[in-house]
Amino acid sequence: MSNNSSCSVGAMQSPKIKKFPVGLITLLVLSIIGSVIMYDVHHVFIYLLAYYWFGLIFGLFLQYGHFCMASAVRDIFAVKVVRVAAGLMIAIIVYGIISAIVTGFNFLTFSPNPFAVSELIGGAIFGFGIVFAGGCSSGTLYKSGEGNMASWIVLFNLALSQIVFAATSFGFLNYFIPKAWKVAAIHQGIPKEYLHTWYDYFMAGYVFTHKGYTIADLLNFHNIWANVFISNTFINVFIPCVIVLIVIYYLYHRKHYIHENKFTSKKIGFKNELKGMWSMLVQAKKTVYGGIGLGVFAGLNMFVLSDLRKVYHFVNFGQVLERLGYTHGIALQGVFDPGYWYIATQEAQGLAWIFQKLGWNLMNNMTFGFVNGIPNPLLNPPLLMSFGTIIGAAIMAISFKEFSWKIPNLETIAFATFGGWFMGIGVRIGLGCNIGAFFVPVVNGDPSGWLYFVGMIIGSYFAVKTIGKWINYKSAKELKGLDNI
Repeated sequence: MSNNSSCSVGAMQSPKIKKFPVGLITLLVLSIIGSVIMYDVHHVFIYLLAYYWFGLIFGLFLQYGHFCMASAVRDIFAVKVVRVAAGLMIAIIVYGIISAIVTGFNFLTFSPNPFAVSELIGGAIFGFGIVFAGGCSSGTLYKSGEGNMASWIVLFNLALSQIVFAATSFGFLNYFIPKAWKVAAIHQGIPKEYLHTWYDYFMAGYVFTHKGYTIADLLNFHNIWANVFISNTFINVFIPCVIVLIVIYYLYHRKHYIHENKFTSKKIGFKNELKGMWSMLVQAKKTVYGGIGLGVFAGLNMFVLSDLRKVYHFVNFGQVLERLGYTHGIALQGVFDPGYWYIATQEAQGLAWIFQKLGWNLMNNMTFGFVNGIPNPLLNPPLLMSFGTIIGAAIMAISFKEFSWKIPNLETIAFATFGGWFMGIGVRIGLGCNIGAFFVPVVNGDPSGWLYFVGMIIGSYFAVKTIGKWINYKSAKELKGLDNI
């Protein structure tokens, strides 16, 4: 009996064997092996690998900070929580400083978006979609890496809606092409073979006629460092972000802070107001850390890609593909190669590549045939970045034991599909998502990013109200059903 007892005690005292993170190691090993193979095919493919590995890093920080624009605006309007929104503003400030340094050393790859009302409209449509989808473009990617199947549905519909909208304009819109757009498209010298739909003329006759600029372009100081830091960073980044932080503090966090510390709102004082602001940022600690990481590496990403372009003597990766004989799917202007963090357009390219293989010609329009191309997914720089983001998020989720396959119910599938379509249309009209049309433009001094941001806030607000009405309707219906029992 004593032997059995001692065995039992020994078993209780033995240390627990930690479960080996097979998934994490597998993802890392496959990433390394794939990188070695790609570099062995041709050393210039290090450019593709830079996109992939920076994407992986972005995925790590996105998942760690649960960094999602949809969460930021939804939490503010629905439950009055400002954690993610505050972290987002800090990330923009950090990224703005890094971007200014990159610009000062002439390693910038950024081109400003047109300053036009289409940015506001596109942002509103996109903002409406992200609330239904349960994630913005960056949030959808990292949640896909966590095993959220609804996010994969969003990604598919985000890509599909862009393709259908760009290639067909849903048919009926083709009857409403303004004559001014047709005239402007001819003046732009766009070949007629790319002009068929409303969206083709929107791009050629509207977008291409609106100039994009940064604050530095407008002020044009003679000292480049003063121009970049004062114009782009201080005026277009720091001041607006501080204003947003003050607004969300006064509207949402201040009341809680006063109540928690038993202040009277009239006697709180400036010093305590600052402490209140700080307490708001401390609450967002994890998101802030994730945002700082994103800001630093997004800036480094521009530096590395710009340097590689100089080393290998090209401006657009399409030039490299043509040199190597990979001419299939190259647009008239090359391939989509922004040179900085971007999401959404490349997902549409990936799905379009599959449709091309199935026989749907998608190279006869402005989006794919003239501007972005449809290269092989393994030779598509920003698409590899998206793959990397999903892998990085999966690695971080596995590390924190937050990875699990989540199967959506029918309502979630419907919301994901609906939201994904609105997101895709917003991306095409606004020429980007919360990253490509807001986050990156703003930190590089492009005021059109704030137009897109305002649109996102407006669209998200109405989406939250719409979902609220749907929830109330469902609740009332369920209560009515109980009364009839």
